[in-house]
Amino acid sequence: MRRCIHSNLLTPLGRTVVGAQALRQPVPEIGPQHRWAVTCSPPLHAPADPGLAVEAAADRLPLLDPSKADGRGASVSSAQPAKVKPGGDDEPGAFVLWPFLNATDEGVGRATLGEAFPFAVRLDDETSADRVAAMAGQRGVDAQLDLAVLASALPWLGEERGRALLLERWAASGGNLISFKCSAGVLAALVRGFGTLLDDPRCDALLGKAVVELLSKKSAQVRHITPMLALLGKSYSNGKAIVPMWAVLRLSRDVLSASKETDMVLEELVVAFEGLVRARETIAEHDLDMMIGEVAVGLARFLRGGHGLKCHLLHARTLQERGLAIRALATLWGLPEVARCGRIPAALASLPGIRWPGGLPPHLDEATVAAAGCALARSGAWAAGRGGFLLAQALHRQNLEPEAAALWLCAVGQSGLALDKATDKPGKALAGTAEELLLGGVEALVNSPGAGGKGRSLVLARALWGLCALKKTDKREELLACLADIDAALYPDEVWALLLEVRQAMSTEESLVEAFAAEAWQQGLKGAAAAQAAALSASGRLEELQAVVQALGTAVAPEGDGEDVQVGDLELVPVLGPYSAALRLGGPGLVLDLDAHESPVNRALRRQQWATLAPEVRVAEIPLSAWDALDRTARVALVRRRILGIEDSIEDDNE
Repeated sequence: MRRCIHSNLLTPLGRTVVGAQALRQPVPEIGPQHRWAVTCSPPLHAPADPGLAVEAAADRLPLLDPSKADGRGASVSSAQPAKVKPGGDDEPGAFVLWPFLNATDEGVGRATLGEAFPFAVRLDDETSADRVAAMAGQRGVDAQLDLAVLASALPWLGEERGRALLLERWAASGGNLISFKCSAGVLAALVRGFGTLLDDPRCDALLGKAVVELLSKKSAQVRHITPMLALLGKSYSNGKAIVPMWAVLRLSRDVLSASKETDMVLEELVVAFEGLVRARETIAEHDLDMMIGEVAVGLARFLRGGHGLKCHLLHARTLQERGLAIRALATLWGLPEVARCGRIPAALASLPGIRWPGGLPPHLDEATVAAAGCALARSGAWAAGRGGFLLAQALHRQNLEPEAAALWLCAVGQSGLALDKATDKPGKALAGTAEELLLGGVEALVNSPGAGGKGRSLVLARALWGLCALKKTDKREELLACLADIDAALYPDEVWALLLEVRQAMSTEESLVEAFAAEAWQQGLKGAAAAQAAALSASGRLEELQAVVQALGTAVAPEGDGEDVQVGDLELVPVLGPYSAALRLGGPGLVLDLDAHESPVNRALRRQQWATLAPEVRVAEIPLSAWDALDRTARVALVRRRILGIEDSIEDDNE
């Protein structure tokens, strides 16, 4: 039997798992000379030197989970020690008692967990903030670790009180605590804590110093780089970037390639992904975009593949947990490299249904929810992931900014549904408002030159692609004109990928002549086509598809009477207009288009263009969600049906 408690100032997972073996050990006295807490396996072996023990434990400062401090926990007076049935299934000796880091750590633990510390199951109620402040203020800052513990306690202290207490403790220390002598764990806790206080120049200076020192640490681990990744794309009040993007990405890439860690709190992973997405949306350097993709792929293993993400989505119960699930999905839309890993599209497409919250979860905006809808549609999981419900709730709130409206147009365009049929209840009156509200957001985008902020070009391109996919002609020329007014050197890579498809959809419109004829646009589109071909080749799916086709032999026999279909010569990555497909079969004049998520959007718009671009061949699409869900035998059957032009039945879809 295992019981989770939240004495989480020590463990890297943000939670401590307490087993029966540990609970049967005598609880030492808690006091200035006897500070103890329970840590999870693998245990730290206490060094002989107490100073070394403190430094070793300091490196394990985690992210506190503010969602657990929502007033629902037990009060201090009612907290009782956790009772564990004798004879549990925990491995004997896997859990140890570990000394507290320092006096402030003890104060924070006692204040948040109550008199039953360290065995309380729930956190204290709203009075814990007062208790933390009072306990932490009893002693001055006598080490770098004290400041780090206070920074970790910010979710309980609150922004205003936390800032005041941190600055007071910092001033009392003489301002010399942040230096090369700080461990990577302490610096990471400081970066995470100060990163929540970005509107005070005094905190900005402390944060900048902590970032510089952390970047210089050669012993940094994955848990130390995630706070810096979470700050990518953010700026101080004066507009200066908080963290140097190239330096943070290089360090992250090196740490991830050398690390064998496999565990991370989902919230830490999501905030790191959000930082990468934010950085990608505001930069226009292809090399930097590629490095962002490398770091994202390195972090993807902590999702534990599609199965791990699916478990997170299905097991979310509270409003905070469901909000975190929405944020996780939203990051997949901006990081298609992650979606290619671990059969994530197949896992999303097989969801049995998710109970999404009716209202907007705290700390979420409409654009984040819309991005989650885009990720579901991109993975072929619009119905399975209840994207229509998320859209209906967004329409009901009637608070769609242009950025959110553009994303919803992208999502509905990829779903293959009409605007008035895209919600989960298309017969209701709310479904009829979708076109009015979403196109109203597009009109606001066109009429407001500042709408979209730094990422305005990306918002414009998403809205334009969505209108083309939905075959809506209103405002398309205006959106294209707004894009042309922005310096093409500032376009992120996603803009060029979307324009690559938009050009074909609008090829008969006169407005294209001037915009797409520009040298900068031609070079950008050519680079997008080359990048997608390279991503398709590097995905590993081409080799899988080629092996399956070769397993069919030189000819495919039809189900009834008729001649065998000759496979003919195989051509890898054939070019159809501006696009690269997976495999051409010379015999039947067939092109297999395996969607390996090399593009930010699915094939909804390309599907409308094949008859014009390649009238001499038949293009058969294979979604990645279907491909990854099948074993080798089922894949052979799938490709055989594509060659013979047989539609997939419901049974085939559920293989």
